[in-house]
Amino acid sequence: MFSNPSPLTPVVPPPQFQPDKTKSVVGFTYPGGKKTLAHHLIKLLPTDGNTFAEIFAGRGNLFFRVQAALNYDSFLINDIRTAPFFNALRDFAHTIRVPYRTAEVYGLSYKSEFQRLKDLPQDDPEKIILEPFLSFSGAGYRAGIKTGRGCGSSAGYKKTLLAAQEILRRTNPTVTSLQWHDAISMLGTDDVAYVDPPYRDCRVYGYSDSDLDHDQLIRVLKTARFRWMLSEYRHPSYFQAFGEPLWSKQINGTQYGPGKIQRTECGWRNY
Repeated sequence: MFSNPSPLTPVVPPPQFQPDKTKSVVGFTYPGGKKTLAHHLIKLLPTDGNTFAEIFAGRGNLFFRVQAALNYDSFLINDIRTAPFFNALRDFAHTIRVPYRTAEVYGLSYKSEFQRLKDLPQDDPEKIILEPFLSFSGAGYRAGIKTGRGCGSSAGYKKTLLAAQEILRRTNPTVTSLQWHDAISMLGTDDVAYVDPPYRDCRVYGYSDSDLDHDQLIRVLKTARFRWMLSEYRHPSYFQAFGEPLWSKQINGTQYGPGKIQRTECGWRNY
């Protein structure tokens, strides 16, 4: 069907890109998201192809960058958890009132909005669209309310929503909530997949242990007929399967508890 501070360190010099400045580029910040890495990652992707697919899309941060910088005929956004987010953005972003918040001040109205939305049905568009803005680390209402300074303002989030809506309506990506192996099975030799699975041996709040067999993913990628790039933390299984990574970067990982841990994120590809 479908034919931060330290830079990444590619093994080979990346090609030069000329992004289309007339296209909007947006993103949603959360731990593990690729908003801050996206401008580096596109330099390591093929410049063109049939379909560009995000198999574990999250909030689609790489898709939003790729559509502005590279030349693909179509797009596939897949995620068993967040697919409803993209459909809600496309259809309802312009109707959403973002609860008042500045980067420094959190009021009672903000907290009351969190509770009101948390109690709405799971398929409510307002609840879905405001989840990254209101919830801790963007991990969902069950993770609790986002607190602290520097989390962004209401005006900034509304601007992001409208820009994302424009991109989704213009590019018209296929949005699916398939299991990763079913999404991958639709790709052909002219397609490119970015694979950013829940990190192995880590607590990833938005997913469960049953969502992914990492060893199965490795076996599938080793024989894949499409081009792919994989992001993961350093883990012996990936080094054994694919060798030294194409790039690596030290990042601070958020823990759902006191303190943070530092990890090394790596990337591999088959082209």
